[in-house]
Amino acid sequence: MSEFFKRQTSESIQQYIYSYRIKLIENSLLAANFRLTEIANEFGLPDVSHLNKLFKKHKHMSPSEYRKSVIS
Repeated sequence: MSEFFKRQTSESIQQYIYSYRIKLIENSLLAANFRLTEIANEFGLPDVSHLNKLFKKHKHMSPSEYRKSVIS
């Protein structure tokens, strides 16, 4: 199944899930005034440092920087 998915989408299932998860985190950062600890908890991350690491890996900026850049 994973080979079929990769042929159809040009990305692995794991990459797709991470990308989708980042989109959900982006929406949480922008849609409501949640604290980063609340967002980390919502997505099953143990703490804000894990949220920062995951977000920086995909967006090359911290969640706080992202929130400020989009809202400004």
